[in-house]
Amino acid sequence: MRAATKVWLAVAGSLVLVGCILFVCALAAMQWDFTKLTTGNYETNRYEVGETFRDLSVKTDTADVRFVLADDGVCRVECYEEEAAKHSVTVKDGVLVIEVHREKSWYAHIGMGFRSPKITVSLPETAYRMLTVRGSTGNVEIPEQFTFEGVDLSSGT
Repeated sequence: MRAATKVWLAVAGSLVLVGCILFVCALAAMQWDFTKLTTGNYETNRYEVGETFRDLSVKTDTADVRFVLADDGVCRVECYEEEAAKHSVTVKDGVLVIEVHREKSWYAHIGMGFRSPKITVSLPETAYRMLTVRGSTGNVEIPEQFTFEGVDLSSGT
């Protein structure tokens, strides 16, 4: 091997080693909490629904969806979401519609994410006609106390 090749390999190996040491030091400074490396900003938004509905429709991409019984009889939706991917909560023709609206430009998709958006729907009653949930990833949690005449769940993964 030529001397120049050996020098370049030594420099490259040293830079990789320094990068690994800096990465470990940065994680130690953050107390090994990988979620602090997330590049997106998250916020919690709460919506109160005053209109009546019998059907529910949730259209999201990566959020975990959880249904709970409302203690006070008021329907509320709490969304822990990215600032650039907010959910809207409306009632249209007797259907509670929760859907995501992405406002990200193409370069905003470049980054790291260790957090997961979450939607918690507090329902005042336990019986409804139809539940439709469409998403690409995420969990859907429906307690046994809720009953639906029909359920349509669709997920990519």
